[in-house]
Amino acid sequence: MPFALAHRTSVSPTITRRDAIKVAIAAPFAVKPASASLVDERQAQRCFERISDSLVSLSFNDDALVKRSGFVWYVDANDCWIATSSSGASKGTLKSLSTIAFANGGSAVMDSTCEYVSDANAGVAFVRVPIGLLKMRDAGKPRAAAIGTSGDAVVGRACFACACGPDGEPSLASGIVSGLNRKIPVVGGLMMKGLIQTDATVSESSSGGALCDGEGRVIGLCVVPGSQGREPNGVNFAVPIDTVRFVAERL
Repeated sequence: MPFALAHRTSVSPTITRRDAIKVAIAAPFAVKPASASLVDERQAQRCFERISDSLVSLSFNDDALVKRSGFVWYVDANDCWIATSSSGASKGTLKSLSTIAFANGGSAVMDSTCEYVSDANAGVAFVRVPIGLLKMRDAGKPRAAAIGTSGDAVVGRACFACACGPDGEPSLASGIVSGLNRKIPVVGGLMMKGLIQTDATVSESSSGGALCDGEGRVIGLCVVPGSQGREPNGVNFAVPIDTVRFVAERL
């Protein structure tokens, strides 16, 4: 079709001021055409299926409403080791840890046979729970998370923050790696450095959860800055899993 003819046959309808107001009011409620999702649903589902049974929710004696997330780091015939965050805006500390609830239905009540170790500078902590304390119902033995490497993290790559919500149920928030080698202040006046930045939501209850790649491999441990009542704002952080591994070997 010739250019001139195309423009001559295109007639714009007359829109009155009243019509324009109606359109503006109705716009937020209009059904938009379907478009391609920015999230790869298959990646998200695969990631969640692989990591969800390894997630845990930690509760504290000094505040029943305070919860933190973690994930199963290692399991042998005697003990279950759980990785979590030593930082965050939580009133609770690992010393006041009372119970651990596994996302797949198990639980454990802490006692003197348990052990915790932490590195406040790295923002990483581990909890050792004797297998005999675990009440796993029909869930069987806890399943250790698949540990990847943060060396593969590049800006723009998809990632998923996987943790337990305030109700203890596993959840997934999608995003991308939006920065590397970031630093944030944490409770106690310390500064954590070398962090992965992501726009995947990380709340206080999901602090200590797993930042995963599309295959469900853990590439980071989610942490929050040390400001009370912080709301996730699209700039969130995780300790690189290679740092977590280094802390585990040193502790």
